[in-house]
Amino acid sequence: MKLTGNRTTDSVGSIQPIRKQPDADVNKNLVIQTVPSPCACRGGSGMETKPELQRVLESRKRDQLIRQRKQEEEARRKISPLEAELLKRHMKLEELERQQEQQQEENLRAPEFVKVRENLRRTSFHADEKEV
Repeated sequence: MKLTGNRTTDSVGSIQPIRKQPDADVNKNLVIQTVPSPCACRGGSGMETKPELQRVLESRKRDQLIRQRKQEEEARRKISPLEAELLKRHMKLEELERQQEQQQEENLRAPEFVKVRENLRRTSFHADEKEV
């Protein structure tokens, strides 16, 4: 078979026109692909035909929803400057409380003469303040 323009020739020499598919059929054959049906276990046919364009649009819509949800989550996570300042103060207060607790624990473990000495310092310091 030889191709010459829009016609083919057989080995016998007879000329036959090339059969062309309509454009709609060609596009349909290119676009339609078989996709396994998610509901095949429910007695479905097992195979579902979906146009490629429809699958792409669905995936884009899914991606857009995911992005939108992530943005909403990030917006909820973002804190205002006031909240940030309050968190800083809260953290500082917690740290001070921890330090005071550690100091009290150290004082409880300290020998008796160290405790008496600190008490003497405090009383002498307070007495000096009252005199001035």
